[in-house]
Amino acid sequence: MKNDLVSLLGLVRENRFSYARALIDPDIRFSMLSIDVAEDLRCREHAEDLGTFNVRIDEKTYKVLDICRVDKAVLNGYVISISTIFHIIDLRRGEGLYEAFIGKDLFISWGLYIDPYTGVVRSRFGRRELLF
Repeated sequence: MKNDLVSLLGLVRENRFSYARALIDPDIRFSMLSIDVAEDLRCREHAEDLGTFNVRIDEKTYKVLDICRVDKAVLNGYVISISTIFHIIDLRRGEGLYEAFIGKDLFISWGLYIDPYTGVVRSRFGRRELLF
């Protein structure tokens, strides 16, 4: 992908924390998370209505397995205290460059934008605060 925006993404579920290297791309329809990160957070939930389907990102195809609800996220040093859902994909750490993909859904719900001065992705709802 050209002009890749990459960030270290911290995720919180109850009192558990995990991180993922995230590709940020508003052209991706929904946000996804590797199965390893979901297992770290113990957030894997089966969605009856979801079914199974494949998604293709940058020449690779991943199977969507389940969903994961997280309570908060840390993006570029700012805590976003908005609960959100990630789709869990059949990706293991070390199999690719990223463990998470941030798509259009989070651009909307987290109020993401690209800072024109730094080129860094920020959230309109992000705050500098203690995580726990």
